[in-house]
Amino acid sequence: MDIVVLAKRGVQDIDNDTLHRQLHGMWKRLQRDAPTVIAVATSARDT
Repeated sequence: MDIVVLAKRGVQDIDNDTLHRQLHGMWKRLQRDAPTVIAVATSARDT
């Protein structure tokens, strides 16, 4: 899996700790939501 980070206006003002927390939060959400997305895609394919 590739992760792409897009710069937003003001991104230069974010310190490394804040960026790390934000990326960690996004990763946790991806991990939490992945089983649901995979299950939906699989059931749609099987019908």
